[in-house]
Amino acid sequence: MKIRPSFEVESWNKIFQIKIPKIKGIIDRRILINYQVDREVLGNFLPKPFKPKLVNGKGIAGICLIRLKEIRPKGLPKFMGISSENGAHRIAVGIYSTLTISETHGKDLDFVE
Repeated sequence: MKIRPSFEVESWNKIFQIKIPKIKGIIDRRILINYQVDREVLGNFLPKPFKPKLVNGKGIAGICLIRLKEIRPKGLPKFMGISSENGAHRIAVGIYSTLTISETHGKDLDFVE
């Protein structure tokens, strides 16, 4: 079952004449660390309907640190760019559906990856 938006991005851009500028810059550093976590621990952090995706009985979590520099609209000189240091965390999840039979048109939806 795929959910489609009520409008396409292309038509939205045509209506409002939105032009998304091309961005140029450098990924100066990227650090990605993944680790195993007990499923019970992850289960306490995830909101419904999310459940930890398991590999060999363990959940997967990670952090990503990234440094960007000279970020600017294409065509501008490097000295006008900005730098940014960002961090993100993530947990591999699956979604367990809580939809009723009438909402799924009689189709069974247990797990979506």
